[in-house]
Amino acid sequence: MGTQAGMGGQRQWGRRTLLRGSVLGVAGLAAAALLGCGGDDDTTDDGAAPAPARSTPGAAAGVTDGDGRFSYNVKEATGPAKRGGTLVQGVTWNVGPMDPTKSAAGGTIGPGRGAYNGVLRFVSGPKASARAVKLEGDLAKSWQVTPDGLTYTFQLNGGVKWQNVAPVSGRAFGSADVKYAWERYAGAGAQRAYWVALDRIDVPDDSMVVVKLKRPSPDFLIPLGSRYLTIHPREIVEDGSIDRRAIGTGAMIQREAKPDQQVVFERNPDYFRGPVPLDRVEHRVMPDGQARLNAFRVGQLDHAIGLVGGLREVEVLLAGNPNLQVLPGLPINAGAGIVFNLDLPKWQDVRVRRAVQMAIDRQAIVQAVNEGAGAVVPTIPWVFLFDKEPAPDSDVFGAWWRYQPAEAKKLLQAAGAEGLAFDFIWYNYSDTGNSRPIAMMVDHLRQIGVAMKPQQLEYTQFNSQWTGVPPTYADAVDGWSANGFTPDTFFYEHLHSKSPSNRYKLKDQQIDQWAEQQSGELDPQKRREIHRKIWDRVQDQVWRVEKPAAKNYDLLQPWVRNISFTGPFGSNYSFTEITAAAQLERGWLDK
Repeated sequence: MGTQAGMGGQRQWGRRTLLRGSVLGVAGLAAAALLGCGGDDDTTDDGAAPAPARSTPGAAAGVTDGDGRFSYNVKEATGPAKRGGTLVQGVTWNVGPMDPTKSAAGGTIGPGRGAYNGVLRFVSGPKASARAVKLEGDLAKSWQVTPDGLTYTFQLNGGVKWQNVAPVSGRAFGSADVKYAWERYAGAGAQRAYWVALDRIDVPDDSMVVVKLKRPSPDFLIPLGSRYLTIHPREIVEDGSIDRRAIGTGAMIQREAKPDQQVVFERNPDYFRGPVPLDRVEHRVMPDGQARLNAFRVGQLDHAIGLVGGLREVEVLLAGNPNLQVLPGLPINAGAGIVFNLDLPKWQDVRVRRAVQMAIDRQAIVQAVNEGAGAVVPTIPWVFLFDKEPAPDSDVFGAWWRYQPAEAKKLLQAAGAEGLAFDFIWYNYSDTGNSRPIAMMVDHLRQIGVAMKPQQLEYTQFNSQWTGVPPTYADAVDGWSANGFTPDTFFYEHLHSKSPSNRYKLKDQQIDQWAEQQSGELDPQKRREIHRKIWDRVQDQVWRVEKPAAKNYDLLQPWVRNISFTGPFGSNYSFTEITAAAQLERGWLDK
């Protein structure tokens, strides 16, 4: 555990430690920040023994979901790992520009994930928690924070080399590489919001990085462990190839990245923690859900994104193969919904936005699409403010969340917006997440006289409009929220008018003021009070109309070992994290 160290008044933590006040929990938390311990025990977060779970190879004891049938995590495989083999994943993203400063989309992050490391990383695999984001060292072996929260010092692991691929050709990795990548993230692009408090980055020697902040930032460490701030070399930026390939210090070397086809990784024999068990990883681009399902059923895929839409479909697959590993997710916030182009006059009357909100029957979507396994919740995670999940008809959601089509019609009439019509672009990441709820929402809006006209785009075209800086969508979009793991993600990055992650085109002076205040507030109670003000204003002004949050299920073949996607806020999201270093160092195939 982290301890107070007598080193110039600094607090010091080493590998697999927990930074109290920085790591986010999900269960039993109302405070915005808490810290999980990256320990090596097999207990749950509250110290209790693991609950019994469905007995399947790899999917054993751990925190169970509501019906107690499936574990939130896999049981760590014992004994020596089998070496060799190819892990194959069917993906719905397509290969896009791979420069990690440009986008948070899967087509940017996923193709390069296996090649890169971060300075820190999230605990993943069997040691991950369903309730808290936990940090451990990656390229850093330890780090220190001064009591005033203004200076962060990172001590890097020795003996790390870039992959033996031109133009880096196996050269030594050092602190100047971290400084270069971090300053590039801070200078421009999609991840710039993580660095708004940055003053400067110093490198006293080849193994030390010192970050100075202009003001305290209680969430600063968490993004450093995420997929969004991995370390890339100067050489592929300078030669212009960073959009087309990924070269890092990571466990896997990217050998191929072909749009509409596949991404291929091979084991890095010079990886600083030693060669990983797997020989190879393949991401196969498979936008057709039935094709992914068929390939998984016959064992051609070890994992596939968006394989099932609900428990009934899980049961169908288990009937054919009862040893499949099933990992449910915790739906604590919405991930997508109708995002209005707030620059347009048609959306500037709040009565129109409120009418759209009140026209959507989310409970009907949960029942019809998610088989009842879903949650009617907003984009802002309720765990930052409340001790338990609030009911959608409670006062904390404000006056506009309730399904009231008759009142919605009155609002449209009062706003002079009868006969409203708008274009709506979308991409079908999955039928249950996109095509089916969108079809229902079209019908819900038709019933109040509003014509939402969906336009399905291909992957690259959709994300160029949605994730561009600035976004270029026209009327409205099926916009997914940028994943994040801290209060700042939801209370600053999504909402502040100057944030590159504010794809909602929101410009609100009051929100800007509160977003800035909470970002530097070190007192948890005061910070939560500001969060509640932001929550209330967001629900009242209806700048976005969320779809329900589904309970997602990831399925793995019985022979996959030590690969897991457990973690809140998408921290270990299967969309990209199957090739995270912490997974690959432990993952193997028992066949």
